[in-house]
Parts: sequence; structure tokens; C-alpha cells
Amino acid sequence: MNTTCTEIVIKNNMSGARILTSASLLRSDDEDSNEVHLFVHVRLPDSSVELGWVARYDSPYDVIVVNMQYLSCIQVAGMDHHIQSGTRSKKVIAIGRVFETGKLMASSGDLTEKRNKLSCIDLRDPTCVITKAGIGGPLMDFDGQFIGMNFYDTGQTPYLPGGKDSGDIEAI
Repeated sequence: MNTTCTEIVIKNNMSGARILTSASLLRSDDEDSNEVHLFVHVRLPDSSVELGWVARYDSPYDVIVVNMQYLSCIQVAGMDHHIQSGTRSKKVIAIGRVFETGKLMASSGDLTEKRNKLSCIDLRDPTCVITKAGIGGPLMDFDGQFIGMNFYDTGQTPYLPGGKDSGDIEAI
């Protein structure tokens, strides 16, 4: 399996870390295979690779929560910020990390109210575009506030809204 995704650290304390990312990590590259992977490799900012295990799978949103040991010097995503609906011209940035090198990728754009056509009804489409390596990464505003988690669709970057009032990511 060679699927890679970016992840969002949603909890990190002495009892362990929880990471939110795309469920595409569970699937084999071979479309005919029924193989499911319950462990994932997580590349940390210092380029070390740690093993995590799938603690939760959310089918409607196609995301997983990965548990692993405590990660020193890792920042948890602040998910208590909420973008009010009707915010049409908010500048945002979609962030991803190349697994092999650890290099950051980013694409800027505008937040829109446009809904995405993928199976999850809650996905929205900003105007920034990422590669598949950015799946599972954060969508942030230019003030550093967490907006949601990136997905991938040809020519666009749908995202699952996060935030105290949206409930989408917190429900997972």
C-alpha cells in the first residue's frame, strides 16, 4: 500500500495522541483487493516515522482517527474557531505535507458557500487546489484559525468544516 495523506493532530497529551485523516489510508492501491490496513505510518516534523493504529472509522465522512503515543513538541489543531455561514470572501490556505520528504505544500484561495458533489453532503469547495498528498490536511484562514479538513476531487479541494458550532469534525 502506498497511499499517503496529511493529518491533523486533534489531541496530544501524556495519555497519547489522536490524529484525524482520510480513510483512504485504509484501502489498498489495488482496487480488486479487499485488504484493510489497521495500522498506519505517521511521519513527524522531525522526519521520524511512528506507527499509529486506527481507533475509529467514520463511513459517512470517509475519515479515520488514528491513535498513537504522545508526540512531544506537536501542536494540536485549534478546532474551537467557527466561520460564520455567509462568509464569502474569506482568504484561506490548504496545507499538505509530502510524506517522503516532509516538505509542506500550500495553496491559497477563497472560502465559498459552494457545496461539493462528492458523496458527503457537508463538504464545501474553497477555490484553492491541492494534490492527493494534501488529503487529510488542514484548511486554515490567514489568521491561523482551523477551518476544516481537506479532501481531493479533480480540479478542486473540498473540505469538511470544523469548528465549535459546525459539529462536523467534533462528531467524529
